[in-house]
Parts: sequence; structure tokens; C-alpha cells
Amino acid sequence: MWQRKAINQCVGVVVLGASLNLARVVLFYAMPLSAYAAQSIDFSAYNKLQAAYIYKIASLVSWPQGIEASSFTICVLDADGVLSGALRRATSDRTIKNIPISVIRLGVDDLNTSSFSSKDCHMVYINQDVTVAEEEYGPAFEELGRDVLWVASPLVNSPSVSLFDLVLEEDKIVIYINTERMAASHFVVASPLLYFAKPR
Repeated sequence: MWQRKAINQCVGVVVLGASLNLARVVLFYAMPLSAYAAQSIDFSAYNKLQAAYIYKIASLVSWPQGIEASSFTICVLDADGVLSGALRRATSDRTIKNIPISVIRLGVDDLNTSSFSSKDCHMVYINQDVTVAEEEYGPAFEELGRDVLWVASPLVNSPSVSLFDLVLEEDKIVIYINTERMAASHFVVASPLLYFAKPR
């Protein structure tokens, strides 16, 4: 069974192979994440945990038309580049759909149609507030990358484009799925992820 321990007791991960088995995301570091202990958070371990979630979610979602590219591109909206670096290291010797993984760091300014289209992102992990982009681009923002898998981190409010949201609840990370947006997409979600994700 997939292990999800209390966040104020542990975070940090190793990803053990590319099997589509959520139980293989194993938590092993001790680290407080409560608000009062924010100064002592081990962000290195926390970023490894996020990297594991990103990798496993991507592994459990399929694109009906397949991925016709030389690499599976994960774009990370990441203000300081730390998380994108951690993800790049964690996935350097791994594949998704038998394709090598490429990690690209994005800024909010990249969320315009012309710039974003050039990135060829298969997945975008939102680790930075995108409220300004949503307001600036309006309806066009919601149409941005319709065939892109958008996932929001626990540190941001759920944006309109996200298909999955990672949320802290009772000191646990819980995966939510935007059922309406997912139904309008062409993605196919594997049963283990559907089992653990809560509808939103």
C-alpha cells in the first residue's frame, strides 16, 4: 500500500524504479513541516518528495496519441530553480513511457501562448503563484496547453489549469483530481492514481 506518513513526522523520498506502483515511493527522512517549525524545514528532502510525486503522477497518466518526442519534457514553474534542479537529478537515469526525461525551468512570463508553445512541455508542475498570468491572459490561460498535464504543488492555490493538486491536509499530502477538467481532456489515468486521488 502507498505509504503517506504525517508531514510533520517525515518527508523525503527515494523513487525505486519505474514501476507503476505507488507503493514504490518510499518515505524515509525525518523532517518537521508544521508552520511553527518552518525555520527548520529540510527543503532538500521536501524537494525530493515533490520530485517523487511529479515522477509517479506522470508515470500513471497516458496520452492517447502517445508521446512523439525524443524526450518527455517536464516543465517546472520554479522561482529559484531549486526544485527543477532536484527533479533533474532525480530523473536523470529514468524514463516515462520508455522515453528519457528532460526538465525545463519556467518563469511566469513564459505562460503566454507563443513562449509556452515553444517549450513543448508534456507536463507542467506549478510551484509558483500564477494568479497574475491567469488575470492577464484570461480565458486564453485556461486553453493553454490543453494536452499538457498540469499539476499544482502544495505551496500554491489551485489554478484553473491544474488537473491534479497536491494539498496539505492534516499533515499529509493529498492528491486531488479536477474531474471536470480531466473529463474534457484526452488523458487516461491509471487505476492506482484514481484510487488515491480525491475528486474536486
